[in-house]
Amino acid sequence: GQTTVAGSGNPPLALWFRPEAVVLMRRDPAGAWAEQVEVALDPEGNAVGPKALLDRARLVGPDPSGPPAVALWLPEEHVIRLNLELPENADPATRLEAAITAVAAQTGQPSTELALSIGAAEPGSRTRQVIGAFAQTAREAQNYAAAWGFHAEVVTAAPGIDGSYAPSGRLRSLLDVPTLRARVAATVIPA
Repeated sequence: GQTTVAGSGNPPLALWFRPEAVVLMRRDPAGAWAEQVEVALDPEGNAVGPKALLDRARLVGPDPSGPPAVALWLPEEHVIRLNLELPENADPATRLEAAITAVAAQTGQPSTELALSIGAAEPGSRTRQVIGAFAQTAREAQNYAAAWGFHAEVVTAAPGIDGSYAPSGRLRSLLDVPTLRARVAATVIPA
């Protein structure tokens, strides 16, 4: 599998970017996610009263001091989901490059502007689910979270009901691969 971003890679809190709101989610010990607080977005897409997210995160999160670690769940309309046949016996970097090339071809975006995560292959199959987003979308989510006082450990899609995008049960970050982390980190705009 792929490595995770520094930290647990699976924080108990998430900021879910929905089309009309940002929702703070909390995972219980059994693994179920529950909504904690929702903040509406104004017509320009800015959160109205984002301090409510931070206040609630400090109240329900594991550590009330410092910026709360969160997963960032991108809006579904900004998530790329594809099933691709990828080289089975290749090392992870080669498999990732094959996935990036395929997604770039299908989206028309330069490969340097894509952030991807690859799921495990089904037994007896070379097909893997690839989850991705444009790197700019991931950067924007990270910038918003940082401006609101959060530390983003993971940028990903919201968990599906069947968890199909993350067969291991762990959240997979779109920034899991160190070269992608470095590429995105180098272009993060200071808050």
